[in-house]
Amino acid sequence: MDVENHSPFPHMVIEKATTKGRFFDVVIVAGSFTLAHGQPVLAMDEQMPIQCVDRYVGAPESTPFLEETHLVVGKQRTDVHVLGHARPVDGKPATHWPIGVRVGPLTKTAQVTGLRAWHWTPLRGWHLTKPEPTTAVPLHAGMAYGGAVRRARYRGPATDDIHDAQAFDTYQPNPVGRGYVGDAELDRAQFYLAPQIEDVQKPLRDIRERLAPVCFGPVPRWNPQRARHAGTYDDAWRAEHFPYLPPDFDFAFYQSAQPDLIANGWLKGNEPITLIGCDATGRIDTQLPDIQLLALLTDNNGLTQPVQMRLDTVTIDLDAQCVQLVWRRAVPKEWGLRKVMLAAIPAGPAQRGAEQPIHIHRGHSSPAEVANG
Repeated sequence: MDVENHSPFPHMVIEKATTKGRFFDVVIVAGSFTLAHGQPVLAMDEQMPIQCVDRYVGAPESTPFLEETHLVVGKQRTDVHVLGHARPVDGKPATHWPIGVRVGPLTKTAQVTGLRAWHWTPLRGWHLTKPEPTTAVPLHAGMAYGGAVRRARYRGPATDDIHDAQAFDTYQPNPVGRGYVGDAELDRAQFYLAPQIEDVQKPLRDIRERLAPVCFGPVPRWNPQRARHAGTYDDAWRAEHFPYLPPDFDFAFYQSAQPDLIANGWLKGNEPITLIGCDATGRIDTQLPDIQLLALLTDNNGLTQPVQMRLDTVTIDLDAQCVQLVWRRAVPKEWGLRKVMLAAIPAGPAQRGAEQPIHIHRGHSSPAEVANG
């Protein structure tokens, strides 16, 4: 594949299969930009690479999900991920503070706290301790409501080394969180960690209360939010469709953002960004860059067609003080893609809405009709 990249951003072209053995050439471009209050986001001198693997805090099976690979066939909408730590104003230790994120039409708010736990006393019963002052709270799922509790029959020296799924009562929406205690009898001498990110409108009030996790980073593939779109993998699939995706696979599976950080279509560039309570300045106001990616695609017959790359992932990294944008386009193999020419052009006026999604289906005759990205 011949690629001429006239943008300052790294690119990659990969091959991906979907249902019924249908293959796509997927063109991916990732651009990294500085993040600062009151200043336009500018392309970084040293660009971040395309993310080729999933990234976790530690072991994938037991620690929070931090960043998803960019190597997917496509998305039907723009995902917004917020990574890193929220920090109080001026960096001074605080017990709690509100945070908010706005990217174009998408908004999400929460409250973060310092370390706190459920504690039992004769006078108050189970109650939350006062949050400890802190200078940073991670915004990943490990700080949100959730967790896993070892079942009673698997406690003790004889069974402590058993780590199979049946040994734990797991809160499926977020197994790596904190605060979930299940239905087992509680040890009154023990402190039980409580979530440090919560919905301002629905604060935690009871140790047995079960809440929706509140976090800002990506959702892993095995999470029910995404797994329900994965399709049916049964004997019929194995006999007729293996190793490809099942016929009832829904491409919404590839949306990895929190539900309230998934756009209704694709963002386009120039959308406003507001971050509150996320760094020591207290507030960052800026906007997505005035850039869109254009691709000129040439097939085996020499036919060239311009297509707009889809901006399908926006990642705000608070610790690195940068914004990474991922543009993507999937071209059916039968189109015969031979050459790609990439260029960055002005996005135009700020967009308050977003382009409507196009659903993947069979029978595309040109890359302009390619769905999903």
